[in-house]
Amino acid sequence: MPTNTKPKLSTKRAAQAAGVSLITLNRWVRDEKIRAPKPVLIGAPGMRLWGKRDVERIRAWKAKHFCKGRGRKKQARRE
Repeated sequence: MPTNTKPKLSTKRAAQAAGVSLITLNRWVRDEKIRAPKPVLIGAPGMRLWGKRDVERIRAWKAKHFCKGRGRKKQARRE
């Protein structure tokens, strides 16, 4: 049994770990704001397995673009 296997999370669990909703994470992936891991076949359906580094990328993107409880960060005005 391999000892270096890293735990992987489903998309739902990765969203929870990053502090966003599943719908938000799926929208970011669809809009290509977050790069998602390739789907892996587990039985019949394909499933994305997210690692610790992937969750950190989601958290970093969220921190850069959103304020807590206030939605999107305001962009600097051009004059």
